[in-house]
Amino acid sequence: MSWEPAFCEGKPGATECANQRPDRFDAANLALHGLWPDVVGDTAHCYGNCGVSAADQALDRAPTWCQLPEPAYSASTRVALTTVMPGIASCLDHHEWSKHGTCSGMTDDAYFALAAGLVQQVAASPFGRFLKANAGQTVDASAAVDAFEAGFGAGGGAKLSLNCTNVRGAPALLEVRLHLPKTLTPDAVLATLLLPTGDKGSCPPRFLLDPIPSR
Repeated sequence: MSWEPAFCEGKPGATECANQRPDRFDAANLALHGLWPDVVGDTAHCYGNCGVSAADQALDRAPTWCQLPEPAYSASTRVALTTVMPGIASCLDHHEWSKHGTCSGMTDDAYFALAAGLVQQVAASPFGRFLKANAGQTVDASAAVDAFEAGFGAGGGAKLSLNCTNVRGAPALLEVRLHLPKTLTPDAVLATLLLPTGDKGSCPPRFLLDPIPSR
């Protein structure tokens, strides 16, 4: 998941960044980047571009993502994605399905509906509420971890990876990664799924939750 205002500091020309609004979900909530099958510990299987033609793989670059086949998801899933995945405006969903979703063993619709639902679970948790309440502020990483553990259980900090970038000379949250088991179902409850990440991320003890810049 991405903290979109910080992402957009480095990609101001992206459609979803040019259209940012303070009332949009991703102004103060983590946004979906992707749900990625992980090759770590399993070198016997392919975890990228499963069954994707060489021609489509050649198109799998940001400038030509929109030329990739559109994922076949339902109208309700499209509505959910439009909320939690602003990158859909740049056809990020095309890339995520081609590169990762094709290796998930799920249908297009099930894959994206599950990913969108997990992001909404994070937003509704004490951790998500902490981020939203402090958007635009500099926070203690320990306070963020405490909020995460309030929603996802004691010791949950070991299941949370916080990654930062530099914004105007200050460290700012860019990305949150969570590690999930191989088998996921449509009714997946995030609190019961989280696994240790093995990586606490790159954020220092204090970091900025970058606000949407003034226009």
